[in-house]
Amino acid sequence: MFDYAPATEFNNWNPSQLILDEKYTYSNGTEINNWDGRYKGMMTIRQALVESRNIPALKTFQNVKNEDVVNFVESIGLSPEVDSTGRIHEAHAIGGYNGESPMTVAGAYETFANGGFYVEPYSFTKIEFDKDGKTYENDIEKRKVMSPETAYMITDMLIDTGQNALGKYNSVNGAEFGAKTGTTNFDKKTKAARHLPDNAVNDLWVAGISPDYTIAVWYGYESNNDGYNKFGSSQNSRLFQAVAKNFFKSGSKFNKPNDVVEVTVERNCGEALLPGANTPDDAKTVEVFKASSKPTEVSARFNTLSNVSGLKATVSGNSATLSWNAIETPEGLNEGYWKDHVNKAYSSAKDQGSLLNYVMNYNRGILGNVAYDVYIKTGEGLTLLTSTEATSATVKLPNIKSPKLVVKATYSIFKGAASSGSEVTVDYKGISASD
Repeated sequence: MFDYAPATEFNNWNPSQLILDEKYTYSNGTEINNWDGRYKGMMTIRQALVESRNIPALKTFQNVKNEDVVNFVESIGLSPEVDSTGRIHEAHAIGGYNGESPMTVAGAYETFANGGFYVEPYSFTKIEFDKDGKTYENDIEKRKVMSPETAYMITDMLIDTGQNALGKYNSVNGAEFGAKTGTTNFDKKTKAARHLPDNAVNDLWVAGISPDYTIAVWYGYESNNDGYNKFGSSQNSRLFQAVAKNFFKSGSKFNKPNDVVEVTVERNCGEALLPGANTPDDAKTVEVFKASSKPTEVSARFNTLSNVSGLKATVSGNSATLSWNAIETPEGLNEGYWKDHVNKAYSSAKDQGSLLNYVMNYNRGILGNVAYDVYIKTGEGLTLLTSTEATSATVKLPNIKSPKLVVKATYSIFKGAASSGSEVTVDYKGISASD
């Protein structure tokens, strides 16, 4: 509500947006932690929502204008703690404020299933009076509060989130639905005063949406002094499933708006980029985008490398020593190329630096360094003789007349971008000719 939906609506983010899960603090210096006390590094906001990571949520909140967040959440029926300047504090990013009930939470989540329209929760549609037969119709107001594209993209993320968060309770009548769990923790002072165990928590929540119904459940105690729940008990998920089984319909599906498109993109590019001809399948993913901002540029990470130039060979006995000029740094390892795409994803210099470092480390991990493969060419094809990261190599020659040697630029790890190859013909008189 306070993070990914406003970022999608106002900043035009999509679920593939990368964000760094790292040691972090609120703007006032107070440390913020994830529920498991760990940091998982760079991830998409889809992953961050699915795994309920607090730090990516806060970072997303900080990337949206505070005024936009306030207007957004108030438009969907929530009651944030707005200060005298019209701003809300950063703990809202992870639900750290008072004022909501299952009714208001259900009403807010309903806007996603409703295609971006808010309807204040109501308990009846009409009343028919027995005495005079008159009917009173409840005047239901339907108000557009976000684009249908934003509503669907968040719904799509919540479908994945519900499957992960609800564990063994993630199946309801075969219906398609999205859900988000939530936990309200005791502070350290309360835990110490009441001698509570480490896994003690206060409230447990679930909010879920289907194409027809929205449900929000709260599992807890009216007073903090009455008792406590246990983190990971799943009682909230169990309660949610029990209620949802009475309402969620088998086979129900959310309708994707025409202006939301599914696009296959290349992973870990900073901004979203299309895969190239050489992109391996495990480096691709399918994501949803607003049609108006779907990616159109193709990633150059796996582009076919250029051929070497200046290839020469000298012969000594039955060995040939080849030398060539190194190719220019390819786009896959060119920091300048990736900096341009990273800077489009974030405006903060710190975020840009972190993301660029991640992308370059990822590239080096899957590509390796520039290398050169040396082959002997025969009528049966190419046979690899040696690989090197240098610009020269010595190989043994076969006992055939005027053998041809081929040098291909490649990567030390990823071989799918190898160049077509430069050839040199050698003889045993110490003379070579480059084709």
